[in-house]
Amino acid sequence: SGGSLQSGEVIWTLGSLAPGAWKDFTFSVVVGAGTQIVRNSTYSVEADGLVPVAGTAVATIVDPERVYLPLLRR
Repeated sequence: SGGSLQSGEVIWTLGSLAPGAWKDFTFSVVVGAGTQIVRNSTYSVEADGLVPVAGTAVATIVDPERVYLPLLRR
């Protein structure tokens, strides 16, 4: 959702947020055949004037029974 890949990391730059406001960010990956688990083990949030906060590791099981293909309408 608007991020960029820089040195193996997906980076988003967000301007100012009003107090109490929030923003979701998403990304997708393409995995090779035989991949069983995708791990996002290192991620964090940084802001001017605040100490960076690391997130909890996330593991996603790749289910070979579910293949998502784009729907093309002609």
